[in-house]
Amino acid sequence: MEKRGTHQGKLMKPQVVAWELSKRLRDDAIASCDSVTIAVWWARQIPVKAGQMYSLSGNLATMAPGLPYSIGGQVAYPERQLVAFVGDGGFSMGMADFATAVKYRLPIKVAIINNTGLCLQVFTGRRSSCRYHLWKPLVNLFILLGY
Repeated sequence: MEKRGTHQGKLMKPQVVAWELSKRLRDDAIASCDSVTIAVWWARQIPVKAGQMYSLSGNLATMAPGLPYSIGGQVAYPERQLVAFVGDGGFSMGMADFATAVKYRLPIKVAIINNTGLCLQVFTGRRSSCRYHLWKPLVNLFILLGY
């Protein structure tokens, strides 16, 4: 896992983002993530530490639960660090949730992995449709929302 989490290449792999995120989670952090490929990278690269809490939809493969879980966690535990590790497909389904987090000034950190949409294809054998690169339009969205 460390080899994949520290891979140095022209395009940053999701495993590297998860690996680096893991190092930055506080001891009291609450982390949540979306389902499918995002959950795999999260589970492999972000080890559970004592005192932290994690939320995941599990075998339900619910679309886009990461950000709403973080919103609920931040409201319930305002003093704790909340981080959502989500994919671009899931995030695009829940952008209204992001606007809610901004409206209420919830200090949630959101790591968005661009796997070019709904990337369940990785597990169904159509790997060629998943590429990893930054989703530049999100930067403009964040600027517009004042985040």
